Amino acid sequence: MKKYSGLLLSIILLLIFVIAGCSNTKEEGSKTVKDETDDVTDSAASEDDRFIFTANEGGSISKISVEQQKLVETFEIDGAVHNIQVSPDGKVVGAVVVPDMSDGHGELMEMKGKAIFFNPETNEMIEEVEVGNHPAHIVFTEDGKYVLVTNNEDNTVSVIDAKDYSIIETISTGKGPHGFRISTIVKLLM
Repeated sequence: MKKYSGLLLSIILLLIFVIAGCSNTKEEGSKTVKDETDDVTDSAASEDDRFIFTANEGGSISKISVEQQKLVETFEIDGAVHNIQVSPDGKVVGAVVVPDMSDGHGELMEMKGKAIFFNPETNEMIEEVEVGNHPAHIVFTEDGKYVLVTNNEDNTVSVIDAKDYSIIETISTGKGPHGFRISTIVKLLM
């Protein structure tokens, strides 16, 4: 049953990613922008509604109502949002953001990326944490105590304490770490 649930969730997320990539939103700095073609507002969602969050190309995160099956909000983010995850208890959404890497003259600059954390109910930013160069993926441990971020250009993983959002460890990896999952063995070591 778990295999089929995971497969179904993966298919739904893939469809939402494709649909969200084609959404009709306007960019207006770093503030929330609602899809003007939608009549859905935060007040239209019930208390029991759940949400799906997508990391969108071009620097935004979309919040989609599962109950309404519609885009509720789009949050504009400075930089490119590459990956997004929800904590095991559903109370925190984490995402990795790759900053604009040019200096305006076409020269590439080396800049640290960040992990951002926000409250999925209130949409308020909780914390921004500077991680390594070109963060790729973010994963919460099953117990919710830690958050791990792969830093693709630094060949490291940043380990973040989920209570105070401090980096407690930086672990060296092989070349170009990107997507990853946490195994039971790693859970036992933490």
